[in-house]
Amino acid sequence: MADLTPLQSADAVKIVGSDSSGVEQTPVQSTASGALKVDGSAVTQPVSVTKTTLTGASPATATATTTSSIIISANANRKGLIITNLTNTRVYLSFGTNAAIVNRGIMLANSGSFVMDEYSFSTEAIRAIVSVGTTTLSIQEFV
Repeated sequence: MADLTPLQSADAVKIVGSDSSGVEQTPVQSTASGALKVDGSAVTQPVSVTKTTLTGASPATATATTTSSIIISANANRKGLIITNLTNTRVYLSFGTNAAIVNRGIMLANSGSFVMDEYSFSTEAIRAIVSVGTTTLSIQEFV
């Protein structure tokens, strides 16, 4: 993760990023007038972001037990995912080949949901576990 260091002068704040080795990255500068500069050049065009329309796969359910197991298979086409706990039992989630562990990872309480976003996105398999009994999860995957 990059470190961001603000350097202030009378007319601007310069944000300098560096990677884990300490190598300085392209500086971004915000002037007192609100103008934005990247590496000394004024940014005059807005950045446009195009969001892709998602298609919902068939809604599904899965059962979590006291043994870590895959509740959603890996899917290279996955664009989003929502998991909702339908019971009173806490559920714990993990990603990839890592076993789900009680009291670790992502916890879903009663009616709690996990919404996969750009910061938690993964196409890996998702595993679940509960400490006692079983619980039902509602799943909506987007492709």
